[in-house]
Amino acid sequence: AYIDRCMSIVNAFADKHSEHSVIRGTGWYPAAFTADPNGMPTRHDIDRFISDKPVMLRAFDGHSILVNTKALELAGVDENTPTPKGGEMPREENGHPTGLFAEMPGIDFITESVPGGDYTVEELKEGLMDFQNDYALPNGVVTVFDALMFPNSLQAYLQLAQDERFKLKVNASLYADPRKGMEQFEAMIADKDK
Repeated sequence: AYIDRCMSIVNAFADKHSEHSVIRGTGWYPAAFTADPNGMPTRHDIDRFISDKPVMLRAFDGHSILVNTKALELAGVDENTPTPKGGEMPREENGHPTGLFAEMPGIDFITESVPGGDYTVEELKEGLMDFQNDYALPNGVVTVFDALMFPNSLQAYLQLAQDERFKLKVNASLYADPRKGMEQFEAMIADKDK
């Protein structure tokens, strides 16, 4: 099954990097489950592989994240937790969340609720440099588009550019948090020249 193939990669990483208190990843395809008789994956699919530490796996398109039971426990999420406004949090028959969160309010809710749930600026810088040096430049890619640049991502790009280590040109869409008001746009405009 597709989820087993994904989880074998995640599990191999977790085994190799036992120092990580949270296992995070990106890249699974929600559309791969369209024809799956079991439907979308759940926390139980991850729990079969890793249950002793939180696992948080973002979909490749940025519209959903799948977490295991440990992540839900650390976040204090259970059957009594209301669905984040503007987000999605499917539930099991008993009302307990399945571990799938969709759209940015749902994703933000879980990543902000789990300690270490999101990438740090330093982790993002390391990933960007790996992408640049191992994939982009060797294959002639010199410009990229980041469709959803979060504050930590922006800081990572800016720091690498200031250090003159990042050679790619980046076009990006800054993240507008749907939970915040219009003042966030004024702050983005004010920060554009920094």
